[in-house]
Order: sequence, then C-alpha cells, then structure tokens
Amino acid sequence: MAFLCPNLPSDICQALTYAGQEEANGVMLNIHFLQNSDPEVNKFQELIDPVAWVGGQREAPAVELSEINKIPIDFFAHKNDP
Repeated sequence: MAFLCPNLPSDICQALTYAGQEEANGVMLNIHFLQNSDPEVNKFQELIDPVAWVGGQREAPAVELSEINKIPIDFFAHKNDP
C-alpha cells in the first residue's frame, strides 16, 4: 500500500488497506466493488476504467441482469509455508 496510497484518493486507499486485511481476491474485483458501493451511484453498473474513475467518472451503463447466462469465477490458491 505504500506505493499505491500516495497515488489514490484517501477514501480509496483506506478501503483497499482494509480489504488487504481480508482474504486475497482480485484487484479488479475490489475496484468494481468500490465503484458499485459508491453512494453516488446506487446501481450495479459496468466497470469504469480505473483511471477515469479516480478522475471523477461515476456513471456507466447498468449491468443488464437478464443477459447474464454464466458467471466467470477466478480462483486464487494461497499457501503460507513456514
């Protein structure tokens, strides 16, 4: 986080720092989650380019739920060997 936080708004840095204490998951997943949990948005929308989002873009087309016919799943296997 020492590299990322100086380049991000403080609220995003705080959320990512907190998320980093949880189980590992994808960076883009976290970004999309943050975008959709923004109180200004209040909808499930397509991913906004992270640079545009940090620059202030908050609106994107809504995800059409009726068109989802499969869900991609990422797997990350973490092992902490002594």
